[in-house]
Amino acid sequence: MKKKLTLLLLCYFLIQNLFSQNNLIIGADDSFENFTLEDTSIVLGEENRDYIKLSENEYSPTLDTDLLIHFNNRDFTDQAGNYIVTEHYNNISNIEKKLGSASAFFLKNRGITFTSKDESLFSPGRLLSDFSIEFWLYPTIISEDTTVFSWKGVNKVDEEFIQQKIKFYFEDRKAVWIFENLFVPVDFHKYKLKLKSISKILPNQWNHYLIRYNYESGLIEFLINGIPEDIQYSTKTFKEEKVIYSPYIGSFSKTNLSIGERYRGFIDELRISESYIKKPILSKYKNSGKFYSPIYKLSQESVILKNILINDNKSPETELVYSFRVSNDPFTSDNKLLKWQDIKTFDGDLEGKYLQIKGEMYSNGDNKLTPSFESIELYWDDIPKPPAPSLITSKVGEKSLTITWNPVKHYNIDGYFIYIGNEKNNYTEIIDVGKNTSYTIENLISKKIYYFSLRSYYKNTKSDYSIEKFNRPK
Repeated sequence: MKKKLTLLLLCYFLIQNLFSQNNLIIGADDSFENFTLEDTSIVLGEENRDYIKLSENEYSPTLDTDLLIHFNNRDFTDQAGNYIVTEHYNNISNIEKKLGSASAFFLKNRGITFTSKDESLFSPGRLLSDFSIEFWLYPTIISEDTTVFSWKGVNKVDEEFIQQKIKFYFEDRKAVWIFENLFVPVDFHKYKLKLKSISKILPNQWNHYLIRYNYESGLIEFLINGIPEDIQYSTKTFKEEKVIYSPYIGSFSKTNLSIGERYRGFIDELRISESYIKKPILSKYKNSGKFYSPIYKLSQESVILKNILINDNKSPETELVYSFRVSNDPFTSDNKLLKWQDIKTFDGDLEGKYLQIKGEMYSNGDNKLTPSFESIELYWDDIPKPPAPSLITSKVGEKSLTITWNPVKHYNIDGYFIYIGNEKNNYTEIIDVGKNTSYTIENLISKKIYYFSLRSYYKNTKSDYSIEKFNRPK
């Protein structure tokens, strides 16, 4: 009984020494260090753990962006770089927000004033072409004296100073835009445009508001959540005509914009563009995105990849697809020849010591939900280095050497390599002799000295070099 137990323990320790399983958790331990992200972002989730999710649809500044405020921090930085904050008493909220990490929270009579640093859309004496103004609103109270957005200017016509105004406010629980004397008639008389929503505005919910103007047609259109609420034309009859009144910023105007001066609620993602925005982005998340891990070197020697475990969270109708690629040779991220494999097809026992993971994320149909990736756990067995061949002898022949050695025992090997050359430790030829333990090398130079050494190999793992020997063929 004792002999059987001893034999079992010996077998157990032999197996443990031959193949020792290792693991790596990608994501949890390294916080996605050196990951490459495409339309995906690293966010802090529950239990202060990082996750990868689809990026939110915050705008990025473009050449036609006049003003862009994300309201993610208290300084309310203009991402376009055209405006600075000259006055504000507002806080940010990371609880009630539409996009990004926060929104601006407004109390009545506490707004934000922006002043242009350089030439902007509202620079004095400027003739405007296309423009758009858009933002997200979450009013907590809807009252008649609410003013969300306002600009005031002054134009001088025939020694008369004419007040100009752009204003967005609530009236009869509806949203209203007015443009006073911004569009200049041919005879320079006073002119007012008013656009009013059909829908009634409800408190405590997010809605997207967009006003856009097309210079060629004179069309000015008011939309809520991408749906037209009112349409006017900058013409005499407010309908489509040949004679169009052009928008002009009076020479005596200031470049100040006021946001939320009489408003209670939240504002997010304010953008002014010097273009007619055809398709505002209303969805929360990107439609799809990718992430790539760095290339991990799992071991100095070759390994057998045994298992891949994925930790993620898929919301309804969202999807996450994982791929990987593995090689015994180093490769770079831009390698096009090394193919990606679907992780679903992996069934274990794949050899290679360099590995990279790719994830492809897909939102649901209306891009309101995103999957999230937490980590991938990799498990592999090291392939230990086999012993080197021993007791190597050689027998000379006519321009030949016959090399013989003892087989490697107690280890499953695939074969042997013979390394041979005419200088010590400098081999010019490598011969794969398979599992043979004797091999004759022919067509050598008579009387010339040859140095040789052997290595055993298993898969892509080679032993150390054996003791070097030498001899001279006849």
